[in-house]
Amino acid sequence: MRRPALLATPLLLAGLVLTHPAGAAPPRVTGVFEQQLTFDDAYAEGEPSIAVNPRNPNNIILTFLANVGYGFYGVEHGHVPTSTRDREQAMQGCDELITFDAGRHWKRQQLPIASFAQDPTRPNCSDTLVLFDDEGVAYVVGSNFQFPSFAAGQGDFRLIRSYDGGRTWSKASVVSPAILSPGSDPAAWQGARFYDDREFMALDRDTGLLYVNGTQGRVAADGQGNLEYLATSRDGGRTWANAIAVGTASAVQLAAAHGIVLFASPPPTTGSSGECSDCTDVVVSTDGGQSVVRRATLIPGIGVGPASVADPRHKGHFAVVTSDSSGALVVYLTTDAGKRFTKVGRIAVPGRSPAKLWLDWTRDGVLGIGWRGTTGDGHYGFWGAVSFDEGRHFTVRRISKVDSPKSTGVWVAGDDTSAIWLTHDRFYASWGDWRTGSLQTYWGGFAFT
Repeated sequence: MRRPALLATPLLLAGLVLTHPAGAAPPRVTGVFEQQLTFDDAYAEGEPSIAVNPRNPNNIILTFLANVGYGFYGVEHGHVPTSTRDREQAMQGCDELITFDAGRHWKRQQLPIASFAQDPTRPNCSDTLVLFDDEGVAYVVGSNFQFPSFAAGQGDFRLIRSYDGGRTWSKASVVSPAILSPGSDPAAWQGARFYDDREFMALDRDTGLLYVNGTQGRVAADGQGNLEYLATSRDGGRTWANAIAVGTASAVQLAAAHGIVLFASPPPTTGSSGECSDCTDVVVSTDGGQSVVRRATLIPGIGVGPASVADPRHKGHFAVVTSDSSGALVVYLTTDAGKRFTKVGRIAVPGRSPAKLWLDWTRDGVLGIGWRGTTGDGHYGFWGAVSFDEGRHFTVRRISKVDSPKSTGVWVAGDDTSAIWLTHDRFYASWGDWRTGSLQTYWGGFAFT
């Protein structure tokens, strides 16, 4: 694998930044860069997630998918599917890149969430997300499945931990068992659980609780159909409490801090809880995921996201970011755990609509937003923005130098998410990009003061 050095490039200007007039000066941004990290066009290598070790900012983990696609990706680019991975992970595998010198050199290896050697009945892996806690422990959640029998319960989400910056990983735990998973208990559930799909993960750094929300098919006392669940771990992901059903399936980025977890959720299909038929609710738990309350909002639920992030400095402070009918990103702030929201800021890039949104908020008070800016014909670039005043004003930068074309492959799985991570002075992003003719993972970012 090529390992080019990380090089800074000149500043790349974004489009118009629309904010409220007058107020705090926006942060200064310097040193925008981008870099391609994967190069094997035998696979579609996208859907990345990124995290930086707070104990060692030079240690970065980036997870992504190696999509085999039953050999279709390779054949498109002249590769006969003959490798061990082609045979054993015929649909998808999960890999990581790790660096200990801030991205100058990367090492690639397979994540031990799923493999043929571990369990030949469910060797495929997908949907990975990574984060670090304040002690430098890394957590990765991802799917362990077989296709197409995952729809009948042969698949679930599993979590692994690393204490050495991603070099080695713990044995995987099952987050919310499906009917064919270890730990399955249909009698206790009073029904069956199957089809685990798209999850998100959050860590409450004040309580140490890990949360996962995802999509799960259920026929049970707590609901039937495709539902969203919330699962909680109190011991670093070693074990998980029973995942509770919280509403219609629509997993989005969730947020947790100071003993409160919050995320957006569509209103109930009957008996809407709010005054706005096309607005989102927020689901809130204050007891460690044992129960939730649903709160109606006037935040439009028809745009990108809506994604949530917690202000780690203040209890009950969260931001929800979505887009309006014009394609601008809009920031809504609550200071009382979702009882009331105020529209505080807006970001627009002319001719672009946002997609694959991701949020972060540092203990220094820097709010970060990353997203794909997509044109009407499907081409896209990657943008990042930082705010020092809780989302009222932003400095916006385009990170990708040129646009990626839209996906033109015969197989488009494995490009669901982009991600960002903020340190005290750096904005890092990762995204999937088609500019080389195949889906590959890029990263980039900038310094801010």
